[in-house]
Amino acid sequence: MSGVSHVIGKVRDALHRSDSSSSEDSYSPPTSPGPKQEGRERHAKLAQSLKTSIENSEKPESVDSNTIHNSAIAPATHASKHAWIRDMFSEQELDSMFAYEHMGNYVINRKTKEKKFEDMPIYARIGMHLLFNQSYLSQTLLGEKRVDKLLRDQSFKQGQIYDREDPTVVQPHIQSFIETYQIDTSQLLQPDLKAYKTFNEFFARRMKPDARPIDALEDPAIITSAADCRLTVWNNVATATKVWVKGKNFSIPELLGDAKLSEAKFGTNPSLAIFRLAPADYHRFHSPCTGTFSAPASRGSKYYTVNPQAVKTELDVFTANRRDIRIIESNIPSASGLATPVGIVAIGALLVGSIGWTDRSEGYKAVKGDDIGWFQYGGSTVIIILPGDRIKWDDDLVDASEQGIEVQVRAGERIGQAVGASPS
Repeated sequence: MSGVSHVIGKVRDALHRSDSSSSEDSYSPPTSPGPKQEGRERHAKLAQSLKTSIENSEKPESVDSNTIHNSAIAPATHASKHAWIRDMFSEQELDSMFAYEHMGNYVINRKTKEKKFEDMPIYARIGMHLLFNQSYLSQTLLGEKRVDKLLRDQSFKQGQIYDREDPTVVQPHIQSFIETYQIDTSQLLQPDLKAYKTFNEFFARRMKPDARPIDALEDPAIITSAADCRLTVWNNVATATKVWVKGKNFSIPELLGDAKLSEAKFGTNPSLAIFRLAPADYHRFHSPCTGTFSAPASRGSKYYTVNPQAVKTELDVFTANRRDIRIIESNIPSASGLATPVGIVAIGALLVGSIGWTDRSEGYKAVKGDDIGWFQYGGSTVIIILPGDRIKWDDDLVDASEQGIEVQVRAGERIGQAVGASPS
């Protein structure tokens, strides 16, 4: 691995390099040399890199001029655009190297069964390394308030930038984003890109009704995907925490912020599905079933990245991050004949400006597939929870999840069926 390690170092240096000097809230290294000083210096560089990538978001972007490769929306693997690394390694070798260095993840396309490496945006990679590098840094600074403040402040700043209405910046941002992530604009409900006044308006874009058809719309026994996402499904929390969610305090009561509610609605062994939205995804989420919604309850205050590399650490990503919780009294059939409760948790993340709901009212009624909310810029997550004896997730999703691999699905696709229902 010596050759790979050498290039990894060069990639890290290239991505961490900043023309800006450290601001007053950057971290000052201690006077004594050694691992502690190296850790603090590395942390200061990472912190400045995050700030610089967000500052670059204020400038008009151009794919042709490569300015996008320095901004927060760029995939980390855009480092491969640099001639020195492109000439040395093939795309396959770069994918392997980036996976080894935790710069991305493998996902399976549900339709084609193709397994591919998924680019991680620069901001997510930097944020992840700020918190999860296996070094002095992760042992001493992980829970410190200054790390939390940095992520919170930069998340707010990114939201403010992407809410600005300067068309000389907004339109180049939108064009760059479309080209970078190959967005199919023919599916947009509003195809006129100039109609989007801010980048966040475009990021939370609506789709034409036929762009996301709903499987088995009239069959209440079929549960559908809440989002365009990378999906994992779990028959119980024990399996989820063994394979995927490693947060030391993760549990459904902690996630909901209400132990009594958790026990009353979902029992002691609930099932769950985790829908991770990457920046390239359509960022509105939909009801997985027909039912009546409670008003949202807000919990958490952190802005950690929800990338799997973070979720698979001891950090409590899902139970610490800013999130909204609603309970759906659904029409999913049950043996008892009673309504099946479904918990839906919308979780913000690093650089996510806000979580929005189509209707926040108590008693709001939605039909399966209805657009119920959105996230502004950043990667985000939706989790749904059901009593463990009420749902059978589709076999292909269970198999991939138990291997620790996410599956790409679209909003409205079937993902499971009520237990005891006739096969559909």
